Amino acid sequence: MKKSIARGIAAILLVCGLLVLISTMNELSKPEYDPILNIAFIGTKDDADCIVIWQSDFAMMIDTGEQQDASAILEFLEEQEIRELDYMILTHPDKDHIGSAAEIVHEINVHTAIQPYYQKASDTLDILNTRLTQGNVKVVIPNRALQYYFDDVRIYVYPPQEKHYVDDNNYSLGVLIKHGDINLFFPGDAEEKRLTEMLELDLPQTALLKLSHHGRYHDASARMLTQLAPMYGIVTSGEVSTRLNAVCEEIGTQLYFTAGYTVRFTSDGKSIQPFPNQ
Repeated sequence: MKKSIARGIAAILLVCGLLVLISTMNELSKPEYDPILNIAFIGTKDDADCIVIWQSDFAMMIDTGEQQDASAILEFLEEQEIRELDYMILTHPDKDHIGSAAEIVHEINVHTAIQPYYQKASDTLDILNTRLTQGNVKVVIPNRALQYYFDDVRIYVYPPQEKHYVDDNNYSLGVLIKHGDINLFFPGDAEEKRLTEMLELDLPQTALLKLSHHGRYHDASARMLTQLAPMYGIVTSGEVSTRLNAVCEEIGTQLYFTAGYTVRFTSDGKSIQPFPNQ
């Protein structure tokens, strides 16, 4: 009887020891926290959006470019040693925003995909939804504002406020990212009505703004630039509307273009800088 009790205690101690060892090994294998936040707007072949945002222990993607951009996106992720995405936010289901998503989900581990409720009928979206299911990716379709936290990064996702829009682009999710004192805003391809909704969110002044709809002019786009007064504006195209360009010159926003060229920034939570040598 005593031997049985002793063996039982020994087994329990062994299991506890193994659990402690596994926990210690997991902690040691975690990358050391790096306060620098990296932001990259992947250079696409045509007008398309793909933004990668990451730290040493966290990574997310906002939109995935077109299908023709998949190899360049995956190559960039490999170069940065990004092997999984905590979040993949797909602002709306146009092919220049979700085109590479299915292949990315197939090639790397994606934990959560966030999509608007609008499901545009297309083969691209059908294939993507199949891949998300096959990959056991958690799919979130927000009907209210969402908040996520990673270390000192806060992510806010704003869904469209109405059920039906005339323009498909107005189903775009808005994404606000706060890193310390640095604010970044991504409005997808929102047009006049949806941009007006976003302006009613009382958004903070931003250091970096992705211009909506590849830099095309909308009255609300000009108002957003004036209200948010970004230091940097990103155009996911090779050119911008002359009227928006004039607004940027007036408020001192420096523009960067991503057609065929990846644009990168780094934030330490107090200031944001373009990546060296770009």
